[in-house]
Parts: sequence; structure tokens; C-alpha cells
Amino acid sequence: MARVNGCFVVNECDSDFGRIVTPANVVMSVNVSARIEEDKLSHLDNQQRVELLQLLDEFGDRFTDKPELYVPGARSVQTRNRSAER
Repeated sequence: MARVNGCFVVNECDSDFGRIVTPANVVMSVNVSARIEEDKLSHLDNQQRVELLQLLDEFGDRFTDKPELYVPGARSVQTRNRSAER
């Protein structure tokens, strides 16, 4: 699971941030729930199983069996307190 520390909006014309990469959409041919073994869900009651499998299928594009390199993007801007300079 990825952690999100922040979210921001950048105008496409703004070159100060460098190249902005957006994730590609992945088309899944098989539902993620079809790949889950029943015994892996035995600790859940029936309603919980149904809800979990529905969520996995709904957000199936976030899961893949193909290993890929994840390179997080990070940018920081050093600021200074102008009132402290006076």
C-alpha cells in the first residue's frame, strides 16, 4: 500500500517543477477477486468477504502480478521567515 503525504496541483505550463509524470491506466482482463483463494478469506464472515472482493475488483487497476519499479517523486522548496530577518 502506498502512503500519500501530500497532494498538489501544477499547471501544465509551469516549468518550475520539471517533468510531471502521471500513472498510466491499467486494463485488467481478469477480476482481482478471481485470483484470491477462498481459504485466505476464511477468517471473514460472508458479508465481509463480499465487500472485500467487491473493493478488490473496483480498484483492481491498483494491483498487478507484474513487478515494477516504484520511484516516488519528491520536491521540496526551501523557504525563509521574512519576519525573523528584521
